[in-house]
Amino acid sequence: MKFKKRLKRRPQIASEASLQINICEWLKDNINEDVEWTHFPAGGGGYRRGALLKRMGLKRGWPDLIFLFQGQLYGIELKRPGGRLSPAQRDRHRRLARQGMSVVTCWDLPGVQAAVANWSIHAE
Repeated sequence: MKFKKRLKRRPQIASEASLQINICEWLKDNINEDVEWTHFPAGGGGYRRGALLKRMGLKRGWPDLIFLFQGQLYGIELKRPGGRLSPAQRDRHRRLARQGMSVVTCWDLPGVQAAVANWSIHAE
C-alpha cells in the first residue's frame, strides 16, 4: 500500500478584487456623503480588451480608487499583501502628485482608513 505525502497548504492570500470589495463596502458606510468616488476598472480582460481600452484613451497606472472632494483629487492604489507597484504605476502616481493629486498605496483596510482620515474625507 502506497501512501501519498501530504503537502502543506500555503495560507491563502486574499485577491486584490476581494480586498477591494471589502474596502468599498467599508467606504460606502464611512466616507463623507459629499465625496464623489469610484473604482477605475482598467485591469483584466486580456490583450484584446487592453488594446481596445488603450485605443479609447486609457492611460496605464491610474489608482484603483479615485476620490474628489472640494476640488481636490485623491487616489488609492490597492495591493494585496506583498504586492508591489508596477513601473507604470510608480510613474503615473509621480505624475499625478506633480499635478496636486494625493495618491497612496494601501495593502489593507487599516491603511485605507488612515488615508481617509488623513485626507479628512471620512463621514462625521
